[in-house]
Amino acid sequence: MSENPFEIIPLNNDDAPEFWDITRLPQIKKDIAKATHSELNGENDINNLLQLFSNYLDISKRVNSFNTRRNYLSNSKQFLHWCNLLNYSIERVKTTQDLRNLIIVYNKALLQSDIQQNTVALKMQSIRKFFEFVNFKELKLDLRSAFNPDWITTQDTNAFKKQVRINEDVYKEVCDYVNDECGIDDKWILFFFAFGCRRSEISTAKISDIDKLNKCINLYMVKTQDIKKLPLPDWYNSVSDFEENQIFIVTNNSKRTKKTKGIKPVTTQHIYNICQKWLDNISFKGDIKLTPHSFRRYFINTMQKKGYSDSSISKISGHKSVQMISRYAFDTDLSNNPIVSGDAVDY
Repeated sequence: MSENPFEIIPLNNDDAPEFWDITRLPQIKKDIAKATHSELNGENDINNLLQLFSNYLDISKRVNSFNTRRNYLSNSKQFLHWCNLLNYSIERVKTTQDLRNLIIVYNKALLQSDIQQNTVALKMQSIRKFFEFVNFKELKLDLRSAFNPDWITTQDTNAFKKQVRINEDVYKEVCDYVNDECGIDDKWILFFFAFGCRRSEISTAKISDIDKLNKCINLYMVKTQDIKKLPLPDWYNSVSDFEENQIFIVTNNSKRTKKTKGIKPVTTQHIYNICQKWLDNISFKGDIKLTPHSFRRYFINTMQKKGYSDSSISKISGHKSVQMISRYAFDTDLSNNPIVSGDAVDY
C-alpha cells in the first residue's frame, strides 16, 4: 500500500486500538484468488503459513468437517492478506495484548465492509483457530481474553434458523397490552419470555422456586437440567398472591382444567396460545407472526446490542455450549450477573 503503515498502526504494539487510524484501514479483499503475488508474499509469507496451518488442522481432533477446514483456511488467508496490505507481520504479536489490539481492529475492518454480522463472527472463529495454531507453534497467548465477545463480533446462534423475529415496537406493544389488559398469568408468562425462557421452563416453574429472601426465582431448565436465577418481578408481593393449593406459578383458567388449575403444569401449547392472543390484540395483527421463541431471540439480540457478553447471556438463556465455558469465568450467584444486577430487561 502506498501510505505509511506507521501512520495507521502505532509503533508500540501495546497501544490500544483507539490509537490506530481506523478510518484508513485497508479494505477486506473478498476474492483472494485475485490477490497479486506481491500481496501474498509481503510481511507474511501467506502460502507457507497456510500450509503449516493446514498441517496443524490435520492433527487437530476437533476439526472433522471438510467445510469447516476449508473455511478456516480461506478466512485465515483473507486475514493474512489484509495484514500484508497493512504491512503488519503477525510476528509482531508477542503478547495477548498485542493480539487483542490486532483482532479488535480487524473486527472493525470487517464491520466496515458489507459483510453480514454472523459472517463476521464466523470469520473471527477462524482467526481464533489460526492463532491457536500460532500458540501451538511457539507462543502462550490467552485466546479467551483476546477473542472476548465484549469487543469482537459473536454469532447469533439462531441466525440461520427460520425463526420468527420481532422488533422493539412489537415487544413494547405486547408489554403494554399485557400490563394494561391481562391478568397475573399473562404477566408471569411475559416476565419469563422477557428473560428468554423456554416454554418447558415456564410451564414447570413452581411457587417453591421463589426465594423471597434473596429476591430471586430458582428456575429449573428442563432441557439442560440446570438451575438459573432470575430476579423477582417488582409487582410480586408474596405467596399469598397464589391459591392455597397451587403448586405451579402459571395456571390455565379454562373450564376443562378447572379441577387441576395450579396443581398440574399448563401445557406448552397453552403458552403458545397465549402468545397468539397477544398478537390478536395489538396493531401488528395480520402483519407478523409471533411465537414464544420470538421473545427468546429478542432477549438474546437485545442483550448483545447492549454489550453484554455471551457468557452472561447464556446464564439466563440456558445455551449449554457457551455456559460450560463461562462457568470458569462467571459466578452463578445472581448478584454477579450484569443482566440481572443492571436491570437490563424490560417486561
